[in-house]
Amino acid sequence: MQVRYLNNEGEGFAGIKEVEEKTTLSAFFAQQTEDGEPERYTIRVNNQVTEAEYLLQDGDRVTVTPKNISGA
Repeated sequence: MQVRYLNNEGEGFAGIKEVEEKTTLSAFFAQQTEDGEPERYTIRVNNQVTEAEYLLQDGDRVTVTPKNISGA
């Protein structure tokens, strides 16, 4: 299945990612970032802040935004 992924960290990027069914939001985040500290980010699915154990659905839009911008 596919989800849209928008990362607002640094220069940011957006794209479509293939994920397996029954992938949790926390597992997806771990696959997409080397940081491994989701508490440092606001993570939304379809514009709603979502719990880590949410099961991603085909067509979901995941947005990751740092809570603190480096150098700010």
